[in-house]
Amino acid sequence: MPTLVKEMDPNLAYMFCIVCRSQGNSKSPLTRDGTGAIRCGFGHGPFTLDQLMNSDMVPATELFVEQPTITDVKKQVWVNPEVWARLERKFANRFMITIATYLAAIADDSIVMITGEQAGKLRALGITNGQQILSTVEMAKQTERELDESNKTIQKFMGLIAAAQAPEA
Repeated sequence: MPTLVKEMDPNLAYMFCIVCRSQGNSKSPLTRDGTGAIRCGFGHGPFTLDQLMNSDMVPATELFVEQPTITDVKKQVWVNPEVWARLERKFANRFMITIATYLAAIADDSIVMITGEQAGKLRALGITNGQQILSTVEMAKQTERELDESNKTIQKFMGLIAAAQAPEA
């Protein structure tokens, strides 16, 4: 359920002019002219590769403004305003896709919820995501299998010792 983003414009360099920035205009975009040279709207340039390496990139948040997909519908939900504000800050510029992905995961049972005290205990152990949880459980299962194999080996040797009627230490 990805959101639609506009295509990148091949005429834009997606960087800001370093000359304009030094003169106080930090948001003057660089574009490619008809010859392929990179200039700003005020005529500064063309710029060398070294100069471009020192220019500021246009933040992705300015390039990719979230848009709903054509199949999305708008629904009202009741949410605590403080929770909503925290979510908007946490997922700035990817809020719609995050919420849509979360709702889709809840709907198709592909999500495991861990909250409150359980989440706190996991964080205290240094576990912060699903991959770490899965790795930890897999390691515990592997350790359990190794312990079972070790116990079987010990039992086998204990049987051999008993069969040899050797005194136990």
